[in-house]
Amino acid sequence: MIMVPSIDVERGIAVKRVGGVKGTGFKLGDPLKIGIKLWEMGARIIHIIDLDGAERGEPVNLWLVKQLKSEVGDDLVIQFGGGIRTVESALKVYWNGADILVVGTAWTENPSILEEISDIGIYALAAVDVKAERVAVRGWKEVTKLDLDEAFRLLEPFKIYGYLVTCIDVEGRSTGACLPLAAQARSLTRKIIEYAGGVKDEADLKTLASIGVDATIVGMSFYLGELGNKPIFWYGDTSLKVKRL
Repeated sequence: MIMVPSIDVERGIAVKRVGGVKGTGFKLGDPLKIGIKLWEMGARIIHIIDLDGAERGEPVNLWLVKQLKSEVGDDLVIQFGGGIRTVESALKVYWNGADILVVGTAWTENPSILEEISDIGIYALAAVDVKAERVAVRGWKEVTKLDLDEAFRLLEPFKIYGYLVTCIDVEGRSTGACLPLAAQARSLTRKIIEYAGGVKDEADLKTLASIGVDATIVGMSFYLGELGNKPIFWYGDTSLKVKRL
């Protein structure tokens, strides 16, 4: 499993929210400097969330992807989500340097969009963001009737790279990962599974790795130093091996 640090961007500033709620958490500063620092620490995949894009419905902070790739090179894999609602916006994100695209709201309205993006030759992850056992969309402001099982049944027939499952209930709280949710997701597919939400410590990471999660997104606990001054980015093996197409 790979530990993937996240950079959440709001109005050009890196922030960490609690439960995705605007105005909570704290500001981290210049996202470009943070991205370069993460690379120097050993991160080889960075997860960028465009919070402005998620609100607006189209990507806003693509400058960060472009500049980060320019600074550290193409060996850095950038995973990007936020506002990708059309194939055209997916292409725009890809052309700016993102390697893996995370698509949430759009698939709940048109599941085939993930396959359309994949057919172009772009790695696409379905974001399955779970709040009180239901899938949330539009920047987590709306909750659908879909639960995790139903979401996977809907998406499994399509050709996609995998899933990013987020437990919104503990997101940004560092109180412990939703391990049952991660295990449930792993049991529903043989595709890539990434997990995010509430990761507290290295014990959480080791358990997620033992469950068979391919990558775990970390944010609050990482920046608070709860994962150590010299964090470990690799836990055993993973199926997540990305090469830009």
